[in-house]
Amino acid sequence: MDDDNATGRKRPDEFATERTGKPELVFNRYQLLNELGKGGTGVVWLARDLELNTNVALKFLREDVTFEVDALRELKGEIILNRDLSHPHIIKTYSFETSGQKAAISMEHVSGDNLQTLKAKQPGKFFNVEDIFGWMQMLCDAMDYAHRQNVVHRDIKPSNLMINKHGDLKVGDFGIGRAVAETVNRMTKNAAGTPPYMSPQQTMGEKAVQSDDIYSIGATIYDLLTGSPPFFRGAIREQALAKVPPSMAQRRIELERVGAPIPPQWEKAVAACLAKEPAARPPTARALREMLEGRGAASVLSGYPLGPRRREREGEPEPSSRTVFAGYPIARRGTSWIHWAVAGFAVVVIAGGILIWKDPRQAERLRDALTSVKGWAEKRLTSDPAPVPAAKVEVLAEKPEIPNPAEPAPINRQPFEGKIGPLVAAGAISVPEAEWLQASLKGAKGDAEKVLAERLLYVESATLGQWRARTTYDYSLPEEVIVDGARLPSALDIRVNEWTKTRLLRMDAGSFVRGSPKEELGRRPNELTPERVTIAKPFFIGIFEITQAEYNALMVRNPSFWRGNPTWPADQIDWQSVAGPNGFIAKLNRDLGGKYGGLLVADLPTEDEWEYACRAGTRTAFNSGVGISRLENDRGLDSVANYNRAANGTPRPVGSFQPNAWGLFDMHGNVAEWCQNRFQRGGSWQSTAANCRSGWRTQLSANAAPSNQVGFRLVIRHRTLVQSN
Repeated sequence: MDDDNATGRKRPDEFATERTGKPELVFNRYQLLNELGKGGTGVVWLARDLELNTNVALKFLREDVTFEVDALRELKGEIILNRDLSHPHIIKTYSFETSGQKAAISMEHVSGDNLQTLKAKQPGKFFNVEDIFGWMQMLCDAMDYAHRQNVVHRDIKPSNLMINKHGDLKVGDFGIGRAVAETVNRMTKNAAGTPPYMSPQQTMGEKAVQSDDIYSIGATIYDLLTGSPPFFRGAIREQALAKVPPSMAQRRIELERVGAPIPPQWEKAVAACLAKEPAARPPTARALREMLEGRGAASVLSGYPLGPRRREREGEPEPSSRTVFAGYPIARRGTSWIHWAVAGFAVVVIAGGILIWKDPRQAERLRDALTSVKGWAEKRLTSDPAPVPAAKVEVLAEKPEIPNPAEPAPINRQPFEGKIGPLVAAGAISVPEAEWLQASLKGAKGDAEKVLAERLLYVESATLGQWRARTTYDYSLPEEVIVDGARLPSALDIRVNEWTKTRLLRMDAGSFVRGSPKEELGRRPNELTPERVTIAKPFFIGIFEITQAEYNALMVRNPSFWRGNPTWPADQIDWQSVAGPNGFIAKLNRDLGGKYGGLLVADLPTEDEWEYACRAGTRTAFNSGVGISRLENDRGLDSVANYNRAANGTPRPVGSFQPNAWGLFDMHGNVAEWCQNRFQRGGSWQSTAANCRSGWRTQLSANAAPSNQVGFRLVIRHRTLVQSN
């Protein structure tokens, strides 16, 4: 939390807590417990959220900001935009509250100290590299993720970096820094941010971009390793614009601080971050992490090196599985397979048969890549025992414009038709979906749809499944429609009643490795041994667990323990309530039979179907692509699941966490889900990390008592494709 440079003062009557000792109720929801800190944007209190029965950090805004109507409007918009940020190393923003003379932001409460406080507790008032190495990796990961979502922090500094009780770093003030800082800027005529950590461009009041955050990370590392930021006395603004700070080793000597030597790669990385010109800074937080780690392996093209350049692709995430539609590889960043490597650079045809595309990033890398690809292909074509006679390598892309690496990932550098045409030709996207995407990119469907379309087609931070899960495009089928089982739509919007509908995504036939290896941490004796199995027939599965609103729309009574929360998953669902003769599935089938002539059949997933959908191409313990390392809490699960909240936890609204690669939310945690044969999968809000693994399973009797940890997810099948149990 921001607890330095405090300027706000509380009026004597502002909080009754200080006068009476009795917790005050604010916004008819939060009980104030104790003050955590205060700073330039306001005061932070630990509060009890009575609605969710959990502790939160409640950040009250300065009074001068509270009465700025435009500021509050901007702030609310920022919070709505940034609520979607869900990362294990970013403090979650929940909601914006206003009432009378008070305005506050509800955020995740992190029990621990910030790095400014921890630095002051060190013997020499500074850290050594080995002390902060892991934290800086976490910081780079968090900022890399945020920048992919086109979110710039603008105020990275030690006091905004919290270390929780598990020793993990959490970045604070996401979702509020921009609007509040710009409002203060208007009132004080100063640039938004904290001067010792601000880039020259930010100091001059230019629009913030991710290179400003890169500068601030460098200034933060400099501060942590020397005890002071690069410029910490005198005319800081002028020094930031004109002077180059000494190396960190020199600054330690100047301040008479003795510590372990600073590795050369750290000096080089921090100096690069503090470059005056944005183009000279590391292009991404991920690239900065690689510099700090002293690594950067050469890219590999199906076993062949792509030349001597390091893989410093802007925004490259953790490896992801290959996605191919009818021979057309989708240009997604990931492991070093041939399509991924080539797709990063141009439109190329190899042997007249493989089309690979993606926006080029830098002309220099383009030339290197195409030279290597052409040389490799010509070598292969002339050395193969039976080369293809008419084969050739042809470069189809025009010379790209060189983007400024300090700017967010470029978009719209390739015509829409070049992006969408091959997908439509391959049947991956329907013509109506393509028309919707084109209209969205033009802004005709609203800002939210435009962002979704850009993330899918140009920023490439979303998959097709994730786009379909979030878009407002209507996947409803006309009643009495004849559905062709061989040409099923990519998604379904099924109406539970006149006002309520639920969305399901099509899972295509395929194979996967089910079960958990014997060495997997937390494995139970009843779990299946790893075995490759085939899902022979496509099916539809809900993007969310069935919510209380959806359950109420069909059933007479809502059995949920947490009832009254329509966007929460229905819980306390026993076997008879979901699979009995008068259960949800049976009633929905009676309704579907009248609408679609019995062609669409509601069901529960088989265990294999559930695990296939949950894993979404992964083989790790969690569908985030990360293996389990802790039984109770595991960072690989934090971004995708509501779990391990036994002390004071509850379910959360569906979709509160990141979806898997196929667009399905809450496959881990929230509520355990019924599958056929009375098996439950996925774990719940109360489960430990070990009991939320993809391979975890338990079986209950048909008469087991209902639990407030149990719900279900709907499956829809085409009658001709119904699988036997």
